[in-house]
Amino acid sequence: MSYPIAVGSTRTETPTTLAERAIEAMGRSNYDVSLDRTGKVWVDRYDHASPTELLAVATRKSDPDWLAEEIRFEARHRAGKR
Repeated sequence: MSYPIAVGSTRTETPTTLAERAIEAMGRSNYDVSLDRTGKVWVDRYDHASPTELLAVATRKSDPDWLAEEIRFEARHRAGKR
């Protein structure tokens, strides 16, 4: 699989759906999950995401509910800054 991978947008999908897709896109090691300025959620190899966009470091065994909450919180936080 080629990284980074866009798994969807906070504008069109729920944080739960984005978290599930992100975890499905991961291989066997740690991966960066990031949120860009347009609301797209990305999965990239560990230590490759921009520090200003990084949400979490996760693995295939990460709890999707935890990751969904991270996405939800950051999307709301960034929306308040616009």
